[in-house]
Amino acid sequence: MKFLATALFGLFAMSAAATACPTFNQTGASHTLTGQQLYSPQSYSVVAGGQNPLQNCGFSNSGYVTTAPDFSFYLSGMDQYYLVADVVSQCDAVLLINTANASWLFDDDSNGNLDPRIEIRGAANLNGRVDVWVGTYDGSYCNATLNMETWLAQAPAPQPQPQPQPQANCPSYAYTGQEVSLTGQQLYTPQRYNVNAGGPTPLATCPSGGLGYAYAVPHYSFYLSGMEGYQRLEIEVESQCDTTLLVNTPTTQWYFDDDSRGNLQPLLNLASSDALNGRLDVWVGTYDGATCLGVLELETWEPVNVAPPFMALPEGYFRLTTMFREGFSECLEGNQAASGPAFMDRCQNVTGQLWRAVPADGGYYRLTTAFREGFNECLEGNQINGAAMSGAAFMDSCQDVSGQYWRAIPAGDGYFRLTTMFRENAGECLEGNQVNGATLNGAAFMDMCQDVSGQYWRAIPAELVQQVDIDATAEVIQGQLETAGMTNLPINFEFDSATLTPQARALVARLAQAIFDAGLAGRPFEVQGHTDASGAASYNLDLSNRRAQAVIEELVNVHGINRALLTPVGYGETRLINPSSPNAAENRRVEILLR
Repeated sequence: MKFLATALFGLFAMSAAATACPTFNQTGASHTLTGQQLYSPQSYSVVAGGQNPLQNCGFSNSGYVTTAPDFSFYLSGMDQYYLVADVVSQCDAVLLINTANASWLFDDDSNGNLDPRIEIRGAANLNGRVDVWVGTYDGSYCNATLNMETWLAQAPAPQPQPQPQPQANCPSYAYTGQEVSLTGQQLYTPQRYNVNAGGPTPLATCPSGGLGYAYAVPHYSFYLSGMEGYQRLEIEVESQCDTTLLVNTPTTQWYFDDDSRGNLQPLLNLASSDALNGRLDVWVGTYDGATCLGVLELETWEPVNVAPPFMALPEGYFRLTTMFREGFSECLEGNQAASGPAFMDRCQNVTGQLWRAVPADGGYYRLTTAFREGFNECLEGNQINGAAMSGAAFMDSCQDVSGQYWRAIPAGDGYFRLTTMFRENAGECLEGNQVNGATLNGAAFMDMCQDVSGQYWRAIPAELVQQVDIDATAEVIQGQLETAGMTNLPINFEFDSATLTPQARALVARLAQAIFDAGLAGRPFEVQGHTDASGAASYNLDLSNRRAQAVIEELVNVHGINRALLTPVGYGETRLINPSSPNAAENRRVEILLR
Protein backbone atom coordinates (compact mmCIF):
# COMPACT_ATOMS: atom_id res chain seq x y z
CA MET A 1 0.00 0.00 0.00
CA LYS A 2 1.31 3.47 -0.71
CA PHE A 3 1.15 6.60 1.41
CA LEU A 4 2.56 10.06 0.82
CA ALA A 5 3.07 12.94 3.24
CA THR A 6 3.13 16.34 1.56
CA ALA A 7 1.75 19.81 2.24
CA LEU A 8 -1.62 20.81 0.82
CA PHE A 9 -1.54 23.81 -1.47
CA GLY A 10 -3.89 26.56 -0.35
CA LEU A 11 -7.13 27.09 -2.21
CA PHE A 12 -8.05 30.56 -3.27
CA ALA A 13 -11.22 32.03 -4.67
CA MET A 14 -11.55 33.85 -7.94
CA SER A 15 -14.41 35.72 -9.54
CA ALA A 16 -15.95 34.70 -12.85
CA ALA A 17 -13.44 34.52 -15.70
CA ALA A 18 -12.85 37.68 -17.68
CA THR A 19 -12.31 37.92 -21.40
CA ALA A 20 -9.10 36.14 -22.50
CA CYS A 21 -8.70 34.45 -19.13
CA PRO A 22 -8.86 30.79 -18.10
CA THR A 23 -12.49 29.79 -17.66
CA PHE A 24 -14.33 26.64 -16.61
CA ASN A 25 -17.19 27.66 -18.90
CA GLN A 26 -15.30 25.82 -21.66
CA THR A 27 -14.33 22.16 -21.71
CA GLY A 28 -10.95 20.57 -22.31
CA ALA A 29 -10.13 17.06 -23.52
CA SER A 30 -12.52 14.97 -21.41
CA HIS A 31 -11.67 11.87 -19.35
CA THR A 32 -13.93 9.98 -16.93
CA LEU A 33 -12.04 8.25 -14.11
CA THR A 34 -12.57 6.74 -10.67
CA GLY A 35 -10.30 7.06 -7.68
CA GLN A 36 -9.46 3.37 -8.04
CA GLN A 37 -8.45 3.81 -11.68
CA LEU A 38 -6.22 6.75 -10.73
CA TYR A 39 -4.52 4.59 -8.09
CA SER A 40 -2.53 3.41 -11.11
CA PRO A 41 -0.82 6.60 -12.42
CA GLN A 42 -2.37 8.06 -15.59
CA SER A 43 -0.27 10.19 -17.98
CA TYR A 44 -1.43 12.59 -20.72
CA SER A 45 0.61 14.36 -23.40
CA VAL A 46 0.00 18.09 -23.71
CA VAL A 47 1.55 21.22 -25.23
CA ALA A 48 2.32 23.48 -22.25
CA GLY A 49 1.76 27.20 -22.71
CA GLY A 50 -0.88 29.77 -23.46
CA GLN A 51 -1.59 33.34 -24.46
CA ASN A 52 -3.28 34.60 -21.26
CA PRO A 53 -1.12 36.17 -18.49
CA LEU A 54 -2.58 35.05 -15.17
CA GLN A 55 -1.77 38.32 -13.43
CA ASN A 56 -4.20 40.05 -15.81
CA CYS A 57 -6.92 37.62 -14.77
CA GLY A 58 -7.18 38.26 -11.03
CA PHE A 59 -4.50 35.75 -10.02
CA SER A 60 -1.53 36.74 -7.88
CA ASN A 61 0.60 34.12 -9.63
CA SER A 62 2.79 34.48 -12.72
CA GLY A 63 2.41 32.39 -15.86
CA TYR A 64 0.50 32.03 -19.11
CA VAL A 65 -2.31 29.56 -19.87
CA THR A 66 -4.96 28.98 -22.53
CA THR A 67 -8.56 30.12 -22.16
CA ALA A 68 -10.13 26.66 -22.31
CA PRO A 69 -8.69 24.02 -19.97
CA ASP A 70 -6.33 21.49 -21.51
CA PHE A 71 -8.23 18.68 -19.74
CA SER A 72 -11.60 18.20 -18.03
CA PHE A 73 -11.61 15.19 -15.70
CA TYR A 74 -14.96 13.79 -14.50
CA LEU A 75 -14.04 12.05 -11.24
CA SER A 76 -15.97 9.77 -8.91
CA GLY A 77 -15.25 7.48 -5.97
CA MET A 78 -12.63 9.89 -4.61
CA ASP A 79 -13.77 9.86 -0.95
CA GLN A 80 -10.95 7.69 0.37
CA TYR A 81 -8.23 9.26 -1.78
CA TYR A 82 -6.41 12.46 -2.37
CA LEU A 83 -5.09 13.41 -5.82
CA VAL A 84 -1.55 14.37 -6.86
CA ALA A 85 -1.14 16.10 -10.24
CA ASP A 86 2.31 16.92 -11.58
CA VAL A 87 3.89 17.94 -14.88
CA VAL A 88 7.14 16.84 -16.53
CA SER A 89 8.24 19.18 -19.32
CA GLN A 90 11.16 20.61 -21.24
CA CYS A 91 10.45 24.19 -20.14
CA ASP A 92 9.32 26.14 -17.05
CA ALA A 93 5.77 24.81 -16.78
CA VAL A 94 2.97 25.95 -14.45
CA LEU A 95 -0.16 24.11 -13.33
CA LEU A 96 -3.61 25.66 -12.80
CA ILE A 97 -6.55 23.58 -11.54
CA ASN A 98 -10.21 24.38 -10.94
CA THR A 99 -11.64 21.80 -8.55
CA ALA A 100 -15.08 20.20 -8.46
CA ASN A 101 -16.32 22.93 -6.07
CA ALA A 102 -14.94 25.73 -8.33
CA SER A 103 -11.88 26.50 -6.18
CA TRP A 104 -8.64 27.48 -7.92
CA LEU A 105 -5.20 25.94 -7.28
CA PHE A 106 -1.86 27.02 -8.76
CA ASP A 107 1.74 25.83 -8.61
CA ASP A 108 4.98 26.61 -10.45
CA ASP A 109 8.05 24.61 -9.34
CA SER A 110 7.14 22.14 -6.55
CA ASN A 111 7.89 19.07 -8.71
CA GLY A 112 11.50 20.17 -9.18
CA ASN A 113 13.32 21.02 -12.41
CA LEU A 114 11.03 24.06 -12.89
CA ASP A 115 7.97 21.78 -13.07
CA PRO A 116 4.78 22.04 -10.99
CA ARG A 117 3.02 19.67 -8.60
CA ILE A 118 -0.33 20.07 -6.81
CA GLU A 119 -2.00 17.92 -4.16
CA ILE A 120 -5.80 18.09 -3.80
CA ARG A 121 -7.64 16.75 -0.74
CA GLY A 122 -11.33 16.51 0.12
CA ALA A 123 -14.17 14.70 -1.62
CA ALA A 124 -15.92 18.02 -2.32
CA ASN A 125 -12.92 19.16 -4.35
CA LEU A 126 -12.57 15.88 -6.26
CA ASN A 127 -15.97 14.25 -6.94
CA GLY A 128 -17.19 15.96 -10.09
CA ARG A 129 -15.49 17.91 -12.85
CA VAL A 130 -11.87 18.98 -12.31
CA ASP A 131 -10.37 21.24 -15.00
CA VAL A 132 -6.60 21.38 -15.61
CA TRP A 133 -4.49 23.96 -17.46
CA VAL A 134 -0.79 23.26 -18.19
CA GLY A 135 0.84 26.61 -18.90
CA THR A 136 4.32 28.10 -18.84
CA TYR A 137 5.95 30.74 -16.68
CA ASP A 138 7.23 32.86 -19.60
CA GLY A 139 4.54 32.31 -22.25
CA SER A 140 6.61 29.92 -24.38
CA TYR A 141 5.35 26.52 -25.60
CA CYS A 142 6.82 23.05 -25.14
CA ASN A 143 5.85 19.38 -25.08
CA ALA A 144 4.87 18.16 -21.62
CA THR A 145 3.27 15.25 -19.75
CA LEU A 146 0.55 15.64 -17.12
CA ASN A 147 0.60 12.86 -14.51
CA MET A 148 -2.44 12.13 -12.29
CA GLU A 149 -2.44 9.69 -9.38
CA THR A 150 -4.52 9.04 -6.25
CA TRP A 151 -3.13 8.13 -2.85
CA LEU A 152 -4.96 6.73 0.15
CA ALA A 153 -6.07 9.57 2.41
CA GLN A 154 -5.65 7.40 5.52
CA ALA A 155 -3.61 4.30 6.21
CA PRO A 156 -5.55 1.04 6.57
CA ALA A 157 -5.48 -0.89 9.83
CA PRO A 158 -1.97 -2.20 10.42
CA GLN A 159 -1.30 -5.76 9.32
CA PRO A 160 0.70 -8.20 11.44
CA GLN A 161 4.40 -7.80 10.68
CA PRO A 162 7.52 -9.61 11.81
CA GLN A 163 9.15 -8.09 14.87
CA PRO A 164 11.07 -5.13 13.41
CA GLN A 165 14.77 -4.80 13.88
CA PRO A 166 16.16 -1.83 15.77
CA GLN A 167 16.15 1.17 13.48
CA ALA A 168 19.92 1.30 13.09
CA ASN A 169 20.25 -2.36 12.03
CA CYS A 170 21.48 -3.39 8.61
CA PRO A 171 19.33 -4.37 5.61
CA SER A 172 18.26 -7.99 5.92
CA TYR A 173 16.27 -10.42 3.80
CA ALA A 174 14.94 -11.88 7.05
CA TYR A 175 12.19 -9.28 6.72
CA THR A 176 9.64 -8.81 3.97
CA GLY A 177 8.80 -5.62 2.12
CA GLN A 178 5.60 -4.83 0.26
CA GLU A 179 4.89 -8.02 -1.68
CA VAL A 180 4.43 -8.03 -5.46
CA SER A 181 4.23 -11.09 -7.75
CA LEU A 182 5.45 -10.67 -11.34
CA THR A 183 6.43 -12.78 -14.35
CA GLY A 184 9.20 -12.10 -16.83
CA GLN A 185 6.52 -11.47 -19.45
CA GLN A 186 4.78 -8.87 -17.28
CA LEU A 187 8.13 -7.17 -16.68
CA TYR A 188 8.74 -6.92 -20.44
CA THR A 189 6.45 -3.90 -20.02
CA PRO A 190 8.19 -1.63 -17.45
CA GLN A 191 6.59 -1.76 -13.99
CA ARG A 192 6.84 1.34 -11.77
CA TYR A 193 6.39 1.67 -8.00
CA ASN A 194 6.39 4.70 -5.73
CA VAL A 195 8.90 4.66 -2.91
CA ASN A 196 10.12 6.90 -0.08
CA ALA A 197 13.90 6.69 -0.49
CA GLY A 198 16.23 6.90 2.49
CA GLY A 199 17.07 5.15 5.75
CA PRO A 200 19.11 5.48 8.98
CA THR A 201 21.75 2.76 8.53
CA PRO A 202 25.15 3.46 6.90
CA LEU A 203 25.63 0.61 4.41
CA ALA A 204 29.42 0.79 4.67
CA THR A 205 29.07 -0.87 8.11
CA CYS A 206 26.80 -3.70 6.85
CA PRO A 207 27.48 -7.15 5.31
CA SER A 208 25.59 -6.08 2.16
CA GLY A 209 28.25 -3.49 1.39
CA GLY A 210 27.58 -0.31 -0.52
CA LEU A 211 27.48 3.41 0.19
CA GLY A 212 24.85 5.69 1.65
CA TYR A 213 21.99 4.87 4.00
CA ALA A 214 19.06 2.43 3.91
CA TYR A 215 16.36 0.86 6.07
CA ALA A 216 16.58 -2.61 7.58
CA VAL A 217 13.32 -3.79 5.96
CA PRO A 218 13.21 -3.84 2.13
CA HIS A 219 10.83 -1.48 0.38
CA TYR A 220 9.58 -4.28 -1.89
CA SER A 221 9.78 -8.06 -2.02
CA PHE A 222 9.18 -9.20 -5.60
CA TYR A 223 8.21 -12.83 -6.22
CA LEU A 224 9.47 -13.51 -9.75
CA SER A 225 8.78 -16.35 -12.19
CA GLY A 226 9.49 -17.08 -15.85
CA MET A 227 12.74 -15.12 -15.68
CA GLU A 228 14.67 -17.78 -17.60
CA GLY A 229 13.02 -16.48 -20.78
CA TYR A 230 14.93 -13.16 -20.69
CA GLN A 231 18.56 -12.16 -20.82
CA ARG A 232 18.57 -9.40 -18.20
CA LEU A 233 16.51 -7.60 -15.58
CA GLU A 234 16.97 -3.83 -15.39
CA ILE A 235 16.23 -2.06 -12.09
CA GLU A 236 16.47 1.73 -11.80
CA VAL A 237 15.30 4.65 -9.68
CA GLU A 238 14.13 8.15 -10.63
CA SER A 239 13.93 10.76 -7.87
CA GLN A 240 14.75 14.34 -6.89
CA CYS A 241 17.69 13.43 -4.61
CA ASP A 242 20.88 11.31 -4.67
CA THR A 243 19.44 7.79 -4.35
CA THR A 244 21.10 4.38 -4.07
CA LEU A 245 19.87 0.89 -4.97
CA LEU A 246 20.42 -2.30 -2.98
CA VAL A 247 19.11 -5.68 -4.18
CA ASN A 248 19.18 -9.17 -2.71
CA THR A 249 18.42 -11.93 -5.25
CA PRO A 250 16.71 -15.32 -4.68
CA THR A 251 20.18 -16.83 -4.24
CA THR A 252 20.88 -14.25 -1.43
CA GLN A 253 23.45 -12.45 -3.62
CA TRP A 254 23.80 -8.72 -2.85
CA TYR A 255 24.03 -6.05 -5.59
CA PHE A 256 24.52 -2.31 -5.08
CA ASP A 257 24.63 0.79 -7.30
CA ASP A 258 24.81 4.53 -6.79
CA ASP A 259 24.93 6.67 -9.96
CA SER A 260 24.98 4.43 -13.09
CA ARG A 261 21.71 5.87 -14.45
CA GLY A 262 23.17 9.37 -14.42
CA ASN A 263 21.95 12.51 -12.61
CA LEU A 264 22.84 10.90 -9.24
CA GLN A 265 20.39 8.03 -9.89
CA PRO A 266 21.14 4.28 -9.63
CA LEU A 267 20.71 1.48 -12.18
CA LEU A 268 21.40 -2.26 -12.00
CA ASN A 269 21.37 -4.80 -14.84
CA LEU A 270 21.13 -8.37 -13.55
CA ALA A 271 21.75 -11.33 -15.83
CA SER A 272 18.38 -13.06 -16.00
CA SER A 273 17.98 -16.84 -15.68
CA ASP A 274 16.06 -19.30 -13.55
CA ALA A 275 18.32 -18.10 -10.70
CA LEU A 276 16.13 -14.98 -10.55
CA ASN A 277 12.98 -17.05 -10.05
CA GLY A 278 11.94 -16.54 -6.44
CA ARG A 279 12.00 -13.63 -4.02
CA LEU A 280 14.01 -10.53 -4.91
CA ASP A 281 14.23 -7.80 -2.24
CA VAL A 282 14.84 -4.14 -3.11
CA TRP A 283 15.95 -1.24 -0.91
CA VAL A 284 16.01 2.34 -2.22
CA GLY A 285 18.33 4.39 -0.05
CA THR A 286 20.04 7.76 -0.28
CA TYR A 287 23.69 8.69 -0.41
CA ASP A 288 23.54 11.34 2.34
CA GLY A 289 20.82 9.90 4.61
CA ALA A 290 18.15 12.35 3.45
CA THR A 291 14.68 11.17 2.39
CA CYS A 292 12.78 11.94 -0.79
CA LEU A 293 10.05 10.53 -3.03
CA GLY A 294 11.15 8.34 -5.91
CA VAL A 295 9.94 5.85 -8.49
CA LEU A 296 11.38 2.33 -8.74
CA GLU A 297 11.21 0.72 -12.21
CA LEU A 298 11.81 -2.92 -13.18
CA GLU A 299 11.96 -4.22 -16.77
CA THR A 300 13.11 -7.39 -18.53
CA TRP A 301 15.03 -7.20 -21.82
CA GLU A 302 15.91 -9.45 -24.78
CA PRO A 303 13.66 -12.53 -24.72
CA VAL A 304 15.80 -15.65 -25.07
CA ASN A 305 15.74 -17.28 -28.52
CA VAL A 306 13.34 -14.61 -29.75
CA ALA A 307 14.71 -11.91 -32.00
CA PRO A 308 13.77 -8.42 -30.76
CA PRO A 309 10.90 -7.01 -32.83
CA PHE A 310 11.94 -4.61 -35.52
CA MET A 311 10.17 -2.59 -38.18
CA ALA A 312 10.96 -1.75 -41.76
CA LEU A 313 12.07 1.78 -42.54
CA PRO A 314 10.53 3.57 -45.54
CA GLU A 315 11.91 3.22 -49.04
CA GLY A 316 13.21 6.38 -50.64
CA TYR A 317 14.15 9.51 -48.74
CA PHE A 318 12.65 10.52 -45.40
CA ARG A 319 13.26 12.94 -42.58
CA LEU A 320 13.87 11.83 -38.99
CA THR A 321 12.28 13.69 -36.10
CA THR A 322 11.42 12.81 -32.49
CA MET A 323 8.27 12.96 -30.40
CA PHE A 324 10.19 15.53 -28.31
CA ARG A 325 10.98 17.94 -31.16
CA GLU A 326 8.46 17.32 -33.97
CA GLY A 327 6.14 20.00 -32.60
CA PHE A 328 9.03 22.45 -33.00
CA SER A 329 9.74 21.38 -36.63
CA GLU A 330 13.21 20.03 -35.80
CA CYS A 331 14.84 17.18 -37.77
CA LEU A 332 18.04 15.13 -37.64
CA GLU A 333 20.79 16.38 -39.95
CA GLY A 334 23.85 14.36 -41.01
CA ASN A 335 27.01 16.39 -41.42
CA GLN A 336 29.94 15.24 -43.54
CA ALA A 337 32.59 12.94 -42.07
CA ALA A 338 35.12 14.59 -39.73
CA SER A 339 33.00 17.78 -39.58
CA GLY A 340 31.04 16.96 -36.45
CA PRO A 341 28.17 14.86 -35.11
CA ALA A 342 24.67 14.40 -36.47
CA PHE A 343 22.47 17.04 -34.87
CA MET A 344 18.91 18.34 -34.56
CA ASP A 345 18.16 21.45 -36.62
CA ARG A 346 15.16 23.31 -37.99
CA CYS A 347 13.47 21.07 -40.58
CA GLN A 348 14.28 22.55 -43.99
CA ASN A 349 14.87 21.62 -47.60
CA VAL A 350 18.53 20.56 -47.29
CA THR A 351 20.02 17.27 -48.48
CA GLY A 352 21.66 16.60 -45.10
CA GLN A 353 18.16 16.03 -43.68
CA LEU A 354 17.05 13.61 -46.41
CA TRP A 355 17.88 10.17 -45.03
CA ARG A 356 17.82 6.85 -46.84
CA ALA A 357 17.87 3.39 -45.25
CA VAL A 358 20.03 0.88 -47.12
CA PRO A 359 18.95 -2.68 -46.14
CA ALA A 360 21.52 -5.04 -44.61
CA ASP A 361 21.10 -8.57 -43.27
CA GLY A 362 19.07 -9.46 -40.18
CA GLY A 363 16.68 -6.52 -40.27
CA TYR A 364 19.48 -3.97 -40.00
CA TYR A 365 20.02 -0.86 -42.13
CA ARG A 366 22.79 1.54 -42.94
CA LEU A 367 21.63 5.16 -42.76
CA THR A 368 22.97 7.73 -45.21
CA THR A 369 21.84 11.11 -46.53
CA ALA A 370 21.28 12.58 -49.98
CA PHE A 371 24.13 14.95 -49.07
CA ARG A 372 26.75 12.26 -48.31
CA GLU A 373 25.69 9.03 -50.03
CA GLY A 374 27.73 9.99 -53.11
CA PHE A 375 30.75 10.11 -50.81
CA ASN A 376 29.97 6.66 -49.34
CA GLU A 377 29.36 8.01 -45.82
CA CYS A 378 27.01 6.45 -43.25
CA LEU A 379 25.70 7.27 -39.78
CA GLU A 380 27.60 5.59 -36.93
CA GLY A 381 26.27 5.20 -33.39
CA ASN A 382 28.98 5.32 -30.77
CA GLN A 383 28.66 4.08 -27.20
CA ILE A 384 27.59 6.30 -24.29
CA ASN A 385 30.36 8.84 -23.58
CA GLY A 386 32.47 7.13 -26.24
CA ALA A 387 35.89 8.38 -27.26
CA ALA A 388 34.67 9.42 -30.72
CA MET A 389 32.81 12.75 -30.45
CA SER A 390 31.93 12.14 -26.77
CA GLY A 391 29.26 9.57 -27.64
CA ALA A 392 27.49 11.54 -30.36
CA ALA A 393 26.33 9.82 -33.57
CA PHE A 394 28.35 10.93 -36.59
CA MET A 395 28.87 10.41 -40.32
CA ASP A 396 31.83 8.24 -41.30
CA SER A 397 32.99 6.23 -44.30
CA CYS A 398 30.55 3.35 -44.83
CA GLN A 399 32.28 0.19 -43.60
CA ASP A 400 31.54 -3.20 -42.06
CA VAL A 401 31.38 -2.09 -38.40
CA SER A 402 28.54 -2.94 -36.00
CA GLY A 403 28.06 0.72 -35.04
CA GLN A 404 26.78 1.44 -38.59
CA TYR A 405 24.14 -1.30 -38.59
CA TRP A 406 20.90 0.27 -37.30
CA ARG A 407 17.67 -1.39 -36.29
CA ALA A 408 14.26 0.26 -35.74
CA ILE A 409 12.41 -1.16 -32.70
CA PRO A 410 8.66 -0.31 -32.80
CA ALA A 411 7.44 1.87 -29.94
CA GLY A 412 3.76 2.31 -30.91
CA ASP A 413 1.76 5.01 -32.73
CA GLY A 414 4.22 5.03 -35.65
CA TYR A 415 7.25 5.78 -33.47
CA PHE A 416 10.35 3.62 -33.09
CA ARG A 417 13.63 3.48 -31.19
CA LEU A 418 16.92 3.38 -33.10
CA THR A 419 19.74 1.18 -31.86
CA THR A 420 22.83 -0.40 -33.39
CA MET A 421 24.19 -3.93 -33.58
CA PHE A 422 27.12 -2.56 -31.53
CA ARG A 423 25.05 -1.22 -28.60
CA GLU A 424 21.66 -3.00 -28.59
CA ASN A 425 22.76 -5.66 -26.10
CA ALA A 426 23.98 -2.89 -23.81
CA GLY A 427 20.46 -1.39 -23.91
CA GLU A 428 21.50 1.85 -25.65
CA CYS A 429 19.39 3.88 -28.08
CA LEU A 430 19.80 7.02 -30.19
CA GLU A 431 18.43 10.19 -28.56
CA GLY A 432 17.66 13.41 -30.45
CA ASN A 433 18.28 16.53 -28.40
CA GLN A 434 16.82 19.96 -29.15
CA VAL A 435 18.56 22.50 -31.36
CA ASN A 436 21.58 23.86 -29.44
CA GLY A 437 20.54 21.70 -26.47
CA ALA A 438 22.60 21.47 -23.30
CA THR A 439 23.66 17.87 -24.03
CA LEU A 440 26.48 17.81 -26.61
CA ASN A 441 25.25 21.15 -28.04
CA GLY A 442 22.22 19.55 -29.68
CA ALA A 443 23.95 16.49 -31.15
CA ALA A 444 22.13 13.16 -31.40
CA PHE A 445 23.78 10.69 -29.03
CA MET A 446 23.58 7.15 -27.68
CA ASP A 447 22.05 6.80 -24.20
CA MET A 448 20.40 4.08 -22.13
CA CYS A 449 17.11 3.05 -23.77
CA GLN A 450 14.37 4.62 -21.64
CA ASP A 451 10.89 6.08 -21.83
CA VAL A 452 11.81 9.61 -22.96
CA SER A 453 10.30 11.42 -25.95
CA GLY A 454 13.73 12.20 -27.41
CA GLN A 455 14.22 8.47 -28.12
CA TYR A 456 10.92 8.02 -29.98
CA TRP A 457 11.73 8.63 -33.66
CA ARG A 458 9.43 9.00 -36.62
CA ALA A 459 10.30 8.79 -40.33
CA ILE A 460 8.50 11.37 -42.47
CA PRO A 461 8.64 10.52 -46.19
CA ALA A 462 10.11 13.45 -48.12
CA GLU A 463 7.60 13.21 -50.98
CA LEU A 464 6.46 16.81 -50.76
CA VAL A 465 9.85 18.11 -51.84
CA GLN A 466 9.43 16.28 -55.14
CA GLN A 467 5.73 17.19 -55.56
CA VAL A 468 6.15 20.96 -55.42
CA ASP A 469 7.96 22.95 -58.11
CA ILE A 470 8.88 26.16 -56.29
CA ASP A 471 9.55 27.95 -59.60
CA ALA A 472 6.01 27.36 -60.87
CA THR A 473 3.18 29.88 -60.68
CA ALA A 474 1.21 30.32 -57.49
CA GLU A 475 -1.78 28.55 -59.08
CA VAL A 476 0.31 25.48 -60.01
CA ILE A 477 1.93 25.26 -56.57
CA GLN A 478 -1.47 25.63 -54.91
CA GLY A 479 -2.73 22.66 -56.91
CA GLN A 480 0.31 20.60 -55.93
CA LEU A 481 -0.17 21.47 -52.25
CA GLU A 482 -3.82 20.47 -52.52
CA THR A 483 -2.76 17.14 -53.98
CA ALA A 484 -0.51 16.68 -50.93
CA GLY A 485 -3.46 17.46 -48.65
CA MET A 486 -1.86 20.52 -47.06
CA THR A 487 -4.25 23.39 -47.88
CA ASN A 488 -7.58 22.53 -46.29
CA LEU A 489 -6.41 21.31 -42.90
CA PRO A 490 -9.04 20.15 -40.39
CA ILE A 491 -7.81 22.62 -37.76
CA ASN A 492 -11.13 22.48 -35.96
CA PHE A 493 -11.93 24.64 -32.96
CA GLU A 494 -14.12 24.16 -29.94
CA PHE A 495 -17.55 25.74 -30.24
CA ASP A 496 -17.38 29.58 -30.00
CA SER A 497 -13.58 29.52 -29.53
CA ALA A 498 -10.45 30.70 -31.33
CA THR A 499 -8.10 28.76 -29.02
CA LEU A 500 -6.00 26.04 -30.63
CA THR A 501 -6.37 22.64 -29.01
CA PRO A 502 -3.29 20.37 -28.65
CA GLN A 503 -4.58 18.37 -31.63
CA ALA A 504 -4.91 21.57 -33.68
CA ARG A 505 -1.37 22.59 -32.74
CA ALA A 506 -0.10 19.26 -34.05
CA LEU A 507 -1.81 19.97 -37.40
CA VAL A 508 -0.28 23.45 -37.53
CA ALA A 509 3.10 21.80 -36.96
CA ARG A 510 2.40 19.61 -40.01
CA LEU A 511 1.54 22.71 -42.00
CA ALA A 512 4.80 24.41 -41.00
CA GLN A 513 6.69 21.23 -41.90
CA ALA A 514 5.05 21.23 -45.34
CA ILE A 515 5.99 24.86 -45.94
CA PHE A 516 9.63 24.13 -45.10
CA ASP A 517 9.62 20.82 -47.01
CA ALA A 518 8.34 22.50 -50.15
CA GLY A 519 10.89 25.30 -50.01
CA LEU A 520 8.05 27.81 -49.62
CA ALA A 521 9.16 29.50 -46.38
CA GLY A 522 9.78 32.70 -48.36
CA ARG A 523 6.46 32.74 -50.22
CA PRO A 524 3.38 34.69 -49.01
CA PHE A 525 0.26 32.85 -47.81
CA GLU A 526 -3.27 33.87 -46.98
CA VAL A 527 -4.60 32.14 -43.85
CA GLN A 528 -8.39 31.92 -44.07
CA GLY A 529 -10.62 31.42 -41.03
CA HIS A 530 -14.13 29.96 -41.21
CA THR A 531 -17.01 29.33 -38.78
CA ASP A 532 -20.22 27.36 -38.81
CA ALA A 533 -23.58 29.13 -39.24
CA SER A 534 -24.63 29.29 -35.59
CA GLY A 535 -24.75 32.79 -34.13
CA ALA A 536 -24.92 36.22 -35.73
CA ALA A 537 -23.11 36.73 -39.03
CA SER A 538 -21.17 39.75 -37.69
CA TYR A 539 -20.00 37.78 -34.67
CA ASN A 540 -18.97 34.83 -36.86
CA LEU A 541 -16.96 37.14 -39.10
CA ASP A 542 -15.01 38.42 -36.10
CA LEU A 543 -14.53 34.88 -34.75
CA SER A 544 -13.19 33.62 -38.10
CA ASN A 545 -10.65 36.47 -38.16
CA ARG A 546 -9.50 35.50 -34.67
CA ARG A 547 -9.16 31.85 -35.74
CA ALA A 548 -6.99 32.78 -38.70
CA GLN A 549 -4.88 34.99 -36.43
CA ALA A 550 -4.49 32.15 -33.89
CA VAL A 551 -2.98 29.92 -36.57
CA ILE A 552 -0.63 32.71 -37.68
CA GLU A 553 0.56 33.26 -34.10
CA GLU A 554 1.35 29.55 -33.82
CA LEU A 555 3.21 29.51 -37.17
CA VAL A 556 5.24 32.59 -36.22
CA ASN A 557 5.94 32.10 -32.50
CA VAL A 558 6.44 28.33 -32.42
CA HIS A 559 7.62 27.42 -35.94
CA GLY A 560 9.51 30.52 -37.06
CA ILE A 561 7.50 31.42 -40.19
CA ASN A 562 7.97 35.09 -41.22
CA ARG A 563 4.93 37.05 -39.98
CA ALA A 564 5.16 39.50 -42.90
CA LEU A 565 4.38 36.66 -45.33
CA LEU A 566 1.13 35.62 -43.59
CA THR A 567 -2.15 37.50 -44.06
CA PRO A 568 -5.23 36.60 -41.94
CA VAL A 569 -8.64 36.73 -43.62
CA GLY A 570 -11.95 35.83 -41.96
CA TYR A 571 -14.90 34.61 -44.01
CA GLY A 572 -17.29 33.88 -41.16
CA GLU A 573 -20.07 31.55 -42.25
CA THR A 574 -20.00 32.55 -45.95
CA ARG A 575 -17.97 29.55 -47.20
CA LEU A 576 -19.38 26.47 -45.51
CA ILE A 577 -17.60 23.27 -46.45
CA ASN A 578 -20.73 21.31 -45.50
CA PRO A 579 -23.71 23.56 -46.44
CA SER A 580 -26.20 20.74 -45.90
CA SER A 581 -25.27 20.79 -42.21
CA PRO A 582 -24.39 24.46 -41.56
CA ASN A 583 -23.66 23.96 -37.84
CA ALA A 584 -21.36 20.93 -38.35
CA ALA A 585 -17.91 20.97 -36.70
CA GLU A 586 -16.06 20.60 -40.04
CA ASN A 587 -17.21 24.09 -41.01
CA ARG A 588 -15.09 25.51 -38.15
CA ARG A 589 -11.74 25.34 -39.92
CA VAL A 590 -8.72 27.15 -41.35
CA GLU A 591 -7.52 27.01 -44.96
CA ILE A 592 -4.25 28.26 -46.47
CA LEU A 593 -3.87 29.84 -49.91
CA LEU A 594 -0.59 30.68 -51.66
CA ARG A 595 -0.77 34.28 -52.92
